[in-house]
Amino acid sequence: MRVKLGDVAAAFGKGIFAGVIGTAAMTISSTVEMKLRDRAASSAPAQAAAKVLGGFSRPRGSWDLRPLRLTSGPSGEASR
Repeated sequence: MRVKLGDVAAAFGKGIFAGVIGTAAMTISSTVEMKLRDRAASSAPAQAAAKVLGGFSRPRGSWDLRPLRLTSGPSGEASR
């Protein structure tokens, strides 16, 4: 069985598309859950990324995620 380059590219494209759609669905659902429960964003993803990337570390509990938020009010706090 010979694999064609076009078939590999199509499968790759489908995988990328599925990954983007899955990421968007997870982001939307976690954002809705966070707003319904009126809780703050978790710092665990940022801490995990820093650990994996061998990057900087900050003292526990000092993560400032405000620059990562997509919307903010006049005072810089996240809008509800």
